[in-house]
Amino acid sequence: MQKNIIFSLFFIILLGGCQDKNKLPQLADSEPFVKYWFTSNAEVNTYTLNQAQYGAMNKGEVVMAFVTEDFRLDKQVKFNNEVPKGRAASVMKLNMIRRFATGIYDYSAMTSVFMPLSVNDFSHALKVNCSVQDWCGQSFRQLNFRQNGYQVMGHSYFENFVEENFHIDKGIAEDELFSAIRLRPDKLELGDKMMIPSLFSARMRQNKINPILAKLKLYEYKESYFSGQKLRVYEVDYKGDARNLKIVFENIFPYRIVGFEETYKQNDVFMTSRAKLKKSILTPYWSFNQPADSVKRKELEVKGFGD
Repeated sequence: MQKNIIFSLFFIILLGGCQDKNKLPQLADSEPFVKYWFTSNAEVNTYTLNQAQYGAMNKGEVVMAFVTEDFRLDKQVKFNNEVPKGRAASVMKLNMIRRFATGIYDYSAMTSVFMPLSVNDFSHALKVNCSVQDWCGQSFRQLNFRQNGYQVMGHSYFENFVEENFHIDKGIAEDELFSAIRLRPDKLELGDKMMIPSLFSARMRQNKINPILAKLKLYEYKESYFSGQKLRVYEVDYKGDARNLKIVFENIFPYRIVGFEETYKQNDVFMTSRAKLKKSILTPYWSFNQPADSVKRKELEVKGFGD
């Protein structure tokens, strides 16, 4: 799953940005980071989920798998062969899988985020995509960083979003914030920013992908629902959209995310979806792919969604 990582310092022109030549210290260069993230393991986290949908709360589960890997900058894909110098980078990949049941039928969604480790050279996610499936059909959207913004591509069984292919101005992808916490907790964006709402939320609310003004805040967690060490909250409060996201994380390395909550209006009522950490382990999960390996799911406390 993981090879020798190639750090790119030469491919900034492709991404359309000029960076400061005076490189600042970054977490990815530190000894704790290397020892934790470069051991041929992924960090796999499981969460209980209470998901708001159709004006009701629905039980489910979230899995977040973080892993570092090689990434081709020109094609924006994981690569398995040699590529020309300067056309590859090390990224942190996040796969977030969300499953829940609504009445008789199921929902399953997967969001993938490819975030460069070198925050000195790359400001934001290079690629984000999300697929959502339920018994009615499925949809897919993807953001690729190009021309100092994102190219949006999508396909859906919904008529209004059957095919999408357009470019949007640069904004911070909400989906990248989970990875940003792991990579640059001392450099998190604050204040009023143009944000690209999460692809999952946009799909569930049948919204087009557009940057929206939001206020980003960071503060100490003082409530009791989530537990952990030295907890902090990274909050996104959308102006004019009546939607709010709070990500709660430990403010000590490796800055583990202990949960998140998302509030917005459904059927004229504000409802809050919450995911709370159950278990977190380091594991080469891709090696455990045989029926006998299913016993390892108990270690992660993985359950069937809707149970």
